[in-house]
Amino acid sequence: MQEYQSDKCNDEMESNIDFEFFSTLFEPTRIEIVKLLAVEDLLTVQEVANHFPQDRSVVSRHLKALFDQGILVARKEGRSTRYSLNHESLIINFDKALEYLKQASCV
Repeated sequence: MQEYQSDKCNDEMESNIDFEFFSTLFEPTRIEIVKLLAVEDLLTVQEVANHFPQDRSVVSRHLKALFDQGILVARKEGRSTRYSLNHESLIINFDKALEYLKQASCV
């Protein structure tokens, strides 16, 4: 019975909390990218890469992962793409997780 309850709780959490979103967001380099974009909005890959020791290609992959999860938005300007935080997506995902945790019977 205990295992069944645990499975049920896990299923309930999985359907209410976007764990992929949070695991993408909370990777250490990505946290630093988010902090940078919170202060300096609309940066290109190169402008972001200038703040990190990693290669530009590594930073580009981090930006893509953040973009793919809706954490960032991208705006094309000529041949460049500028990235900024998707504040709405961040708020929605944090609010949804918080509301679930406030009401969850499994937590």
